[in-house]
Amino acid sequence: NLDNEISYIVRDGFLDSDYNPVNVRPGGFWHQFLGEKYGMAANLPYGRSYQHIEDVAPPRSVPDCIQRDIAWYLDWVEFKTWVMCRYIRELRQMHESNGVKDVTFVTNLNPHLPEGVPTRMPDFEEATGEGGMVGYDFYRGAFMSYSGYQSMARVLKLMNASLRYTWSAEFMSGSWNKDMTKTSRISDDHMRFMARCALAHGCKAIQWFMFHDRDCWGDAPVSSHGHRRPNWEVLRETPELLFEKIGDWDRLTPCCDVGIVYDLIHHQHTAIGDPMPSADGNLHIGKPSVNNVEAGRASQEYMGLFRLVEHAGVQPGVIDILHDPTALKKYPLVLLPGSPLVHAETDAALRDYLTAGGTVILSGPWPTCDQRGEKIHFLGLDRPEESSPVIEIAVGKGRLIWHRDYLAGAQAEQDSMPAIDFVRKHIDRHTAAVRIAPAETVSWVDWKDGGGLSTYQQPRNLGSAILHRSDKESVL
Repeated sequence: NLDNEISYIVRDGFLDSDYNPVNVRPGGFWHQFLGEKYGMAANLPYGRSYQHIEDVAPPRSVPDCIQRDIAWYLDWVEFKTWVMCRYIRELRQMHESNGVKDVTFVTNLNPHLPEGVPTRMPDFEEATGEGGMVGYDFYRGAFMSYSGYQSMARVLKLMNASLRYTWSAEFMSGSWNKDMTKTSRISDDHMRFMARCALAHGCKAIQWFMFHDRDCWGDAPVSSHGHRRPNWEVLRETPELLFEKIGDWDRLTPCCDVGIVYDLIHHQHTAIGDPMPSADGNLHIGKPSVNNVEAGRASQEYMGLFRLVEHAGVQPGVIDILHDPTALKKYPLVLLPGSPLVHAETDAALRDYLTAGGTVILSGPWPTCDQRGEKIHFLGLDRPEESSPVIEIAVGKGRLIWHRDYLAGAQAEQDSMPAIDFVRKHIDRHTAAVRIAPAETVSWVDWKDGGGLSTYQQPRNLGSAILHRSDKESVL
């Protein structure tokens, strides 16, 4: 491992780091980055002109709204990834110059919210070098919540779309809070459920962490005295499941029915305003706004669309267009979170996809400018008059469906039934690998506030079914 959880840890806010002179002095890494990207000062897409790239200072504050210079702010986010990737390359070069060769070099992403810290998985993989691998570290509470499950599934789907190989470099085994009197115990049921959820969504390998208790770790599969706990059994049975009961595990691929577009610019906009991206349970919604749309809103919609598709009973996949625009061809229907910002490459790829006969659902604001801050004629269309909440437009052989408001709620329980029905209606026009739905309304009895019992109902579909296929085998 070249380094563990390469990131800014708890100093990864937009203004928290990277102002060291090695970065920001004239000719430092910041100017080297700008020179690599733009060549010369005349090519900078900023709101003012510069004679020399060395004259460009980095942002030192975040405004309430960005009227101009959006590219300047986005470049500072991109620069942070550039610096980390440069560091990874240097580390590998140091190892190899000291004779460390014929090994697999890896690095791992810490469990921060990818939508708040766009650390660009393919860039990290490229920086790790030939044959290198990038893993993600998964930690959840002792009972994995629905939101925790959705987060894990969403991250793995992005990894499937962006990396050569999807694996978890650190996968929770036990708890980093050794004082177990203040938390739930780590049961074998939890470890088993968490592992199978990850495997179902395309995680091809798991590296459990930790194997035994230590000074700050408790409830691991083996105690500090060498005694096995019940969750040790999960370590034994999982390889047995994958390589004995399933005969073709390494070549199985999860089937997805509709695509959700991951446009990096949306999450860079979120990162500009996020004061604490390391708080992975919280998504920043607030300043800076662009065209009256707050930072974080497109990221929130992106996250929520995964829930809506699963509520509709099928599986969503991710399309990282900047990494692989050809992935659009896999899906008859794709969903794009609405934002005033859209990357020019995303716009061009979606235009080709529509022309060839695909269907795009745009939920939320109509895109108006690209990553350079330049006005964009989205999909080659004039912005439609807002005559109704949903507008359908023919584009070549395909069609664009514009749902003018965001579809997803801020939290799972806020996903509305009309929004789920809207998504289901359009999904139902296409064939799915697997469909799942409750046979009847789910209800249960539990305590109510103030005492006594109450009957509760859950109208949403909280089930998930994923079909894996290879040339030889199918596994549900």
